[in-house]
Amino acid sequence: MAKLRAGVIGVGHLGQHHARLYASSPDTTLVGVMDQDGARASAIAEKFG
Repeated sequence: MAKLRAGVIGVGHLGQHHARLYASSPDTTLVGVMDQDGARASAIAEKFG
């Protein structure tokens, strides 16, 4: 079965939690993050791949 491709919109506290879970799941590939604060989005994208 193909992996689920997931993105997170809004990487505040809860969004970071979701990004971490998606990145650590063997069945999911985190393909992107988006936030109004571009620096925060970039930092989370780098942290979780």
